[in-house]
Amino acid sequence: MNYNFDSRFKNIADGMTAFCVFGGPSVQQVVDLEKIIDNNFTIAVNYGIKFYKPDLYVSGDNQIVREFFEDDEFILHKFIGGKLLKNQAGFDYDETPITIQGKSHLVKDNNMIKILISNDFPCYNYNFTSGQIYKQYAYEYCKKIPNTWVVTEYRSADAENWPTLSPEWEGSIDNYGKDMNCIYPGGMVASPVFQILYYMGFKKVIAVGLGDIGHSRGNPGRDSGLQSTFWGPEEIHSIPIHNEMWSGDRDLKILHGGEIFNQYGEFNKAKYDELLDSKNKIEKDKLVKRIKKQGKLN
Repeated sequence: MNYNFDSRFKNIADGMTAFCVFGGPSVQQVVDLEKIIDNNFTIAVNYGIKFYKPDLYVSGDNQIVREFFEDDEFILHKFIGGKLLKNQAGFDYDETPITIQGKSHLVKDNNMIKILISNDFPCYNYNFTSGQIYKQYAYEYCKKIPNTWVVTEYRSADAENWPTLSPEWEGSIDNYGKDMNCIYPGGMVASPVFQILYYMGFKKVIAVGLGDIGHSRGNPGRDSGLQSTFWGPEEIHSIPIHNEMWSGDRDLKILHGGEIFNQYGEFNKAKYDELLDSKNKIEKDKLVKRIKKQGKLN
């Protein structure tokens, strides 16, 4: 079985519009959010699966993936700090284990597409509240939960998330959304999400809850207003790359919020009419069927 999100899905969206719901406070400003989700091909990430029923759910965080793809309770240790590299490890963790109840019932809808952002380095992160899910574990979830697929984020030989999307790295443009087995990181889950949608051939992406100033519902305890803490160089440097790649015949728009994104790029503001077009629903239903068909052929 091939669970890789590969060339079978390239340009499968054929110029469609996607609606991305991230975790920022601007989501609360959306009028008739459930209606918009129902009418559009909608993407939710990480803890968003607790609040919305998307057409595509994306996560790569080890703890989050395990929470929403396992049935039973499991144990993790809180990762306090340091690094977990391929050939060396210097880190600290809380010795008191955390018990988490699996909630796989939230992702078992066969019509919901699930994409897990994995990495190729095994042994460390699985037992800690840190890092991405290991690819082989991601494949195991694909076997258990239908319509689940795997992409891989690039790591250096030492397992570092480097290089990252940045105007300072000339490969950012050439490698953007090109190979789903080698997605270059950009400091936030939106970076692989936008590259996945680019690969799928979406022409327009409308985002909300991204780059907001204020408390994030999608990441408990995270306050994106504390820019120096949570919007470091990796996140900030990726913004102009997204801006450039989603220009010309493609468009990445912000519905509400996005204050930090617009500090480092020029993103058009979306209009509700773009999300209420009845054609979106027809195209969405066709796309869900095309993707589901690939699962049946697998």
